[in-house]
Amino acid sequence: MHERETAVALANIGALAHGPVLLVDLWGPALPAALAERGVPATSFHTDLRGARSTPGSVFGPWLDDGSYQTILVALPAAAGRLRMLLRLTRARLVPGGTIYVVGANDSGIRSAARHLADLVGEPAVVDARRHCRLLRASRAEPVPAALDEERSTFTAVLAGEPATVTSFPGLFAHGRLDPGTGLLLDTIERVGEARVLDVGCGSGALSLGLARMGASVTAVDSDALAIEATRATLGIQARRATLAPDATVIASDVYSDVEGPFDLIASNPPFHLGARTHHRVTERIVAGAPQRLARGGTLWLVTNRHLPTGRLLGETFASVTSAAQTDRYRVWRAR
Repeated sequence: MHERETAVALANIGALAHGPVLLVDLWGPALPAALAERGVPATSFHTDLRGARSTPGSVFGPWLDDGSYQTILVALPAAAGRLRMLLRLTRARLVPGGTIYVVGANDSGIRSAARHLADLVGEPAVVDARRHCRLLRASRAEPVPAALDEERSTFTAVLAGEPATVTSFPGLFAHGRLDPGTGLLLDTIERVGEARVLDVGCGSGALSLGLARMGASVTAVDSDALAIEATRATLGIQARRATLAPDATVIASDVYSDVEGPFDLIASNPPFHLGARTHHRVTERIVAGAPQRLARGGTLWLVTNRHLPTGRLLGETFASVTSAAQTDRYRVWRAR
């Protein structure tokens, strides 16, 4: 991940080497090492667990607790809302006259990032354009206060027959609403009783809360620290009402990397976009690793877009695969 973006940043290391430096969601040790060779103090921060584990000594979480920086380099996120959130948060950590850089691929929307830099930081400039990427720069005379809590939002959704307050952050899947696929999955899953359930890619926590309301003991996992923060808040809001207090655990995990099981049921609404491209890597990992983490007789439930080859993928691993529900856009799959 971010190999091209890192190469562009390394080609401009002289411009970036004005510390202290904050690197946001840049994977791998190359940039921190290059800055260390120049004697420039740098902090590598990741909202993604995989990125954090690719970068020794990095900080993983929804946002940093403190720190001020002369230079901040942000890897372009997939969602414009997440970029705007990161720009608001990072500009608050600039020293007066500090500079924010954004690096990203042309096919991931880096050109539109200039508009967001102009709106939130200052007049942008193109520092470099190579390897189908761009490195943008904008400076700020004075920092603007901001906090992660200001980026938090809530929405109301009906889960397991009752209204619920769900927390979300920019960049999370279906930010600010209940995805229809997730709603269909919840409506289709059989009553789970006291089953041990794993929600893979928990996002805002809506699926986890719905399953917990059915009586399940839920483990919710996601590799995005903001998803972990949102799911904990979603479950915590409901837990203040004794009649709805769910039996749930929320864990940062790259699919199954930090959980073992066994589980009676695994449920997921897996992503299938990587930027503008369709991919099935997450779904493939969920399917391939499910048998080792399901108890005997356990069930994997997936909801995906109808046009995706999910049934064929499930049939390569499971003996019993059923299309349990469908709409004009979505299909729910059950595999035993």
